[in-house]
Amino acid sequence: MDSDAVRFCVLGPVKAWRGDTEVRLGSPQQRVVMASLLIRRGAYVSSVGLVDAVWGPRPPASATNALRVYVHRLRRAIGPVGEGGPSIESIGSGYRLHVVPQALDLAVFRTVLTRAQDLQREGDHKTAGQVLRSALAQWQGQCLADLPGVWAQTQRARLGNLRLDALDALFTSELCVGSHQGLITELTGVAEEYPFEERFRELLMLALYRSGRQASALAVYEETRELLARELGIGPSPTLGLLHQQILRADPALLADAPALAEKHLVRPQQVSTVRMTPPAEPPAPTRLPREPSGFIGRQKEQALFREMAQAARSTAWTGGVCLVTGAAGVGKSAFAVRMAHQLSAHYPDGSIHVDLHGYGPAAPLLPEQVLDTVLRAFGVDTARVPARTEARAALYRSVLAGKRALLLFDNAVDARQLRRLLPGASPSLVVATSRNHLADLVQDGARHLRLEALPEQDARALLRSRLGVPRTVREKEAEGRLVTLGHRLPTALGRTAAQAATRKDVLLTHLADELTDAASPLYWFGQEGEGADPRTLLSWSYRTLTPQAARLFRLMTLAPASHLSPGAVAALTGVRLSQARLLLEELAAIHLVEEPAPGRFVLTGLPRAYAADLLKESADGHDSRRAAARLSTYHAVTSHRTASGWGTELPAAPPAVSSRAASGADGGGGRCGTTGEGCPRIVPAQDTPHILTRSTDPAEQARAHQDTGLNYLQVGRPCEARYHLVRALAAFSDLGELLETARCHEYLALVALRRGKVTQAIPHAQAAANHLAGTRDRPALAGALRRLAGLWELSGRLTEASRCHRSAITVLRELADTPAEAAAWNALGCVHHRLGDRSEAVRCYRRARELEQRAGAVRAAEDLVRRGEEEHARGDVWAAQESWIVALAVLDEYDRRAAALALGRMERLLGEHADAPFRSS
Repeated sequence: MDSDAVRFCVLGPVKAWRGDTEVRLGSPQQRVVMASLLIRRGAYVSSVGLVDAVWGPRPPASATNALRVYVHRLRRAIGPVGEGGPSIESIGSGYRLHVVPQALDLAVFRTVLTRAQDLQREGDHKTAGQVLRSALAQWQGQCLADLPGVWAQTQRARLGNLRLDALDALFTSELCVGSHQGLITELTGVAEEYPFEERFRELLMLALYRSGRQASALAVYEETRELLARELGIGPSPTLGLLHQQILRADPALLADAPALAEKHLVRPQQVSTVRMTPPAEPPAPTRLPREPSGFIGRQKEQALFREMAQAARSTAWTGGVCLVTGAAGVGKSAFAVRMAHQLSAHYPDGSIHVDLHGYGPAAPLLPEQVLDTVLRAFGVDTARVPARTEARAALYRSVLAGKRALLLFDNAVDARQLRRLLPGASPSLVVATSRNHLADLVQDGARHLRLEALPEQDARALLRSRLGVPRTVREKEAEGRLVTLGHRLPTALGRTAAQAATRKDVLLTHLADELTDAASPLYWFGQEGEGADPRTLLSWSYRTLTPQAARLFRLMTLAPASHLSPGAVAALTGVRLSQARLLLEELAAIHLVEEPAPGRFVLTGLPRAYAADLLKESADGHDSRRAAARLSTYHAVTSHRTASGWGTELPAAPPAVSSRAASGADGGGGRCGTTGEGCPRIVPAQDTPHILTRSTDPAEQARAHQDTGLNYLQVGRPCEARYHLVRALAAFSDLGELLETARCHEYLALVALRRGKVTQAIPHAQAAANHLAGTRDRPALAGALRRLAGLWELSGRLTEASRCHRSAITVLRELADTPAEAAAWNALGCVHHRLGDRSEAVRCYRRARELEQRAGAVRAAEDLVRRGEEEHARGDVWAAQESWIVALAVLDEYDRRAAALALGRMERLLGEHADAPFRSS
């Protein structure tokens, strides 16, 4: 790796180095952001996950804005984006860090661990031990040692388990090659550091015994037994007890030199059967999966993907695997997970467990300690041995599952926090979890994820046919299709439809479809029969988990006639700032109540929309709904505003930009040039130019006089005389080193050539003008010169050069934030690509032009709203002023943050006594 490349460290304090120089990563909160991106190197990390990592469950209102600042500072700290260098990429509402594996100590550590595993499989324990020691050398103390917060603490525990697994593998390999005496001191230290990790005490006992210290080995066992009884109220594991009995009997098998014996004893101790002492009989493997759902239809693609995920999990070297199944209410997550668990159970002979976590339902979600107790008892742990403290219970849970191949199905989780303590440590077990929450934090930590959508049309029809019989559905194929559509292809809704049809066999499917179409609320129709979990009930369980602000947004979104809403529209609808609107949308999207089919575009459709409409009707606050609808209507009126049609492409024959000297009258010569209202130069006669040409000895005055005389001749249609004076002005200004005036003379000469029909002669002058302006600070003049040069290239048929000039002009105009001119340049570029035959690029340019036109128009309209609010405030109508300002801020937050900040300052000064203004609360 390049010695000047940036290197990152998380296996210790979070640091970065460029060569031998440390890169400053900023405050602890900023380093949390860096660490979160590093741990998920190359993967998408949502803003919600980063905010939660930095601030926990109660972030401040400014969290999202502060996060953007942190990311900006980190980008600046790690340096410019280069080939192979680190970079932070923005993706939708999140980020992704690109960094090569060899530049991150955690990635190097994992790579070396994988190599060590391969060596152990091949029986090369000596090399494996050397490799593992080099891997452990990456650790510089406790990982993320300098970071605060719950997230950092959780990551320390997770990565710490990875280190313990590596230590376990290291000591096992070194015992296999007979290095028992040299390990005693190191094993003693590790056993003291991790007193409840029985595996290290087991290794220490074996190393002591092989070194001829039988009494010391037995003393370690007694110390362990007393510690576990005193702190956890439990006894040693059967494996440790078996080793104790073997040492008591001085079993000669423990002194065997064969590495296979150590491997057999340490890696899978429950498999030792050649020893005369037999371990206590273990209870039978639990099998607690629910009955496999009958009549399961479709999802062949998803089943294949899940099997691939499970296969990848089984091959995970050190920590087993976690497979997540998420999706909206009623999409069939539980049935799918149970079916897949039955198919995979043969791979997990040590047991299969199912626990409903009650994340979304009538009862409160289960606490982690309740679930741990259930699983421990399922694996035969006596109730009296289960510790009362949650941490101790979790430690026992990990110990029981260590080395076991079990399948754990945790159904209906409320969020990632509920699941974290239920993940086993060093175990080849598979955890399958379902949830309406997208569980982004677990995905960020490496869990595999499958999201279920509504059934495909063909599968949805097959489901109805399986319940109603083929003859009935074939006779009414059109009605079958209507029922599938009205059920939104959700298995739960289709199952309720089938139940209605099955209990009313004399009713035609067409009549049922008519009933559902005419129902005041389709959700009530689905819930007519039976007491099971109908779609309305399922949605109500999701709705109950929302914060009050998100629940209000969910209801108000049904007021929007458009199928997609932007965060800006939501800010106007709810009366909050744009950053708060994004957080509310992310909360709804996290549990699949709204979808985000495209970045920044949110949609509420199907049964969730019907449920939200029902809730809005039942809501008592009609005044809030009317005000929200009015704000949204105003927002759409503002943002749909289109600018005047005069923003067309500037004609190549348009006169060049007027000089700042002439425009301001700074020359004191009576004003040689003025401007029209549109900013185009207007030539006016100068009465003193003949006098200057004949009598002045000042070179600068002579140059200006030649320039003005040439412009006068150009205005009256005498291009030859104009060219004579402009050539002399150009030579004089060049001698004086006046770049700006030299550029203007070139532009005037280009116009002279164009008036004479000499396009090919105009292009060199226009090119020279652009080159000279590039060396000045007059960026607006440079943009204009580039656009005029592009127009001349178009006239000459050189379209590739025209495209290049338009793009250069767009770059300058973007720097200037001249949105109207940039829109015109994109429009002109679209025309060029249209002539080149590149229709797709032309369409893209035209779309960009329209977006910029809309933005400019929206900003102007929003500024009008700000002024209208000021007038309403001056009249004493404070609340009307606030309604105007809420919409204005929603637009400006989306299109022009600087203007939004200025407008907010003006509003807060006016509302000094009204601290409860709605847009100030966020």
